[in-house]
Amino acid sequence: MGFEYVTPAITRWKLDEFVKVIDEFEEELSDKVHHKMCVKNDYNTILLHIAGKSLITTREILTLCSFGYTDGALSLGRNLYEQMIIVGFFEIHKKDKNFQDYIADFFLSYDVQRNKCLRDIEKYVPDSKIEELNEEWQNLKKKAKHAIRRDYWWTGYNNFSEVVDSVMADQTDEAIRIFLGIHYMRYKRACISLHAGCMGNTIRISGTVGFDEVDTSATLYGQSTPLMYAVTSLIPIVGNICDAFSMDGTEYVKELNSLASWYQEEEKRETKGSSQ
Repeated sequence: MGFEYVTPAITRWKLDEFVKVIDEFEEELSDKVHHKMCVKNDYNTILLHIAGKSLITTREILTLCSFGYTDGALSLGRNLYEQMIIVGFFEIHKKDKNFQDYIADFFLSYDVQRNKCLRDIEKYVPDSKIEELNEEWQNLKKKAKHAIRRDYWWTGYNNFSEVVDSVMADQTDEAIRIFLGIHYMRYKRACISLHAGCMGNTIRISGTVGFDEVDTSATLYGQSTPLMYAVTSLIPIVGNICDAFSMDGTEYVKELNSLASWYQEEEKRETKGSSQ
């Protein structure tokens, strides 16, 4: 697909190189899926949906970055990070005897979320379907392999932070643990950009806005953080999907790692510059 327009940020932040990698990855994956895969309730289908959502989200991030909207791009980066954690969780438990329980509950979470949403709406816009929804809710709880609690109930944990802790605890390489810790810090910074609040409404990644200022302009600066966040989340997603679908992901991972290294250096440079 690439970019059908030119902006200073596309050249400055190597966005054309980034989009080229994901375009080529999508083309190969699409060909592989079209010819050799039937969609069903299994792990490969989960990975396929993760691939689709991650590609869309990455393009949305690159589009925002190309026009200088860094905080919006960082906010979207949360989704890629969460997809990375989900893939990591599944990969850790892939050889567990109860692995299929996680798969079944992941698909069941679709109906769980739908039911919760409709019951919430019923509180404010009643249309006399609450008894039907409550009955369905009881049936869903009986069908689930894990207790239904918050959004990530299908993992057996209460919330996303606990899932992150479980993935982090499985890492034996200290360097990887430190790297993932820094990556989690970017996740928390993305939360600030996404949610309404004093801090999120005030600060900008570019670091050019004072506390007593309101700036709505786009910027060429600060792109390194959302781009670093996106590409480093995407690397394990792409790598595991390539393995699952018997694709040689060597070049994709190599090119994404090269971009990650470059964005990391730019992030260090921008951070140093903003603190002076």
